[in-house]
Amino acid sequence: MEKFRITRHSCITTLDSYEHGELQEVNSHSIERHEEFDSMEELLASLNAHIGADYNQDDFEIDEEAIHTDVLCKYVNGFYFRASIPDVALWRQGLIDLYNCHHIFYAERVIKLKLTREDDKESLFNILGNALNPNN
Repeated sequence: MEKFRITRHSCITTLDSYEHGELQEVNSHSIERHEEFDSMEELLASLNAHIGADYNQDDFEIDEEAIHTDVLCKYVNGFYFRASIPDVALWRQGLIDLYNCHHIFYAERVIKLKLTREDDKESLFNILGNALNPNN
């Protein structure tokens, strides 16, 4: 059975300019997470809930170590929230500041094997037998 585990979430936030792209970094954080998911769909749904988005799998860059995505955000009362369509229109006109939140979710693919009682006995015998064998 295949499962997915998120072990850490990092976010680097930069001031973003419609005309000039990303500017200086304004914030970053990293937190340990220990969440397991039964499917990639379940994992992506959780990430969407966390970042306030409704992205599909193509909106995430997935590599061997992490899942990356960017969210254009506004800053309100100490928090970054996904920018709305009207916010983006104001930003394009240079009337408000928006920020690029680059999220990095460190992920692992976990394979869980379902062993029968005979498999358990055989594995235990091999472990004990090898540990007790003076030739090892």
